[in-house]
Amino acid sequence: EPEVDRAPPGSAPQVVVKVKGGPERVLVYRKGRLLGLLVREKPGLWKGRVVLPRGLRGPQVLEAVAERPGTEPVRYPFLIDVDPRAPWGLIQSPFLVRPGWQGIPVRVHLYAPAQAVELEVGGRRYTLTGRGADWQGAFDVPKTARDRLALRVRARLFGGEEARLERVILVR
Repeated sequence: EPEVDRAPPGSAPQVVVKVKGGPERVLVYRKGRLLGLLVREKPGLWKGRVVLPRGLRGPQVLEAVAERPGTEPVRYPFLIDVDPRAPWGLIQSPFLVRPGWQGIPVRVHLYAPAQAVELEVGGRRYTLTGRGADWQGAFDVPKTARDRLALRVRARLFGGEEARLERVILVR
């Protein structure tokens, strides 16, 4: 099952497959083309990232294939809508803050691994810490903030591409 049902082309959402019977490996395909190899996390649980090719658009049927020696592969089809307008991830933070509050926690989860992630709030930039797809940090709410405040994230993905996210929170 994918972590998201809608993702942009070029992203690499995580896929989790629960499989009984101890397969030797689990691969993810689209129309016979290999998109990803899942890693065994624990018995019966496989995880990995599936790279969605840049040229894909629209609903795509992908298939996780669990291979066991001497038996027919077990196939698990699933759907991902590939949409250039889909977000590259999500920003988690409190939805309501007050002017002047400091150290507000923020987490960013991306649908592709990143080398560096930066958060901009009220004209001030914060470098987030983390690795891969999960990053965290904290920000301060400007004393002059009123009504709404935009949290803007810029992530430098592996391969040099930049992903952008935005979330608006309320200031009361």
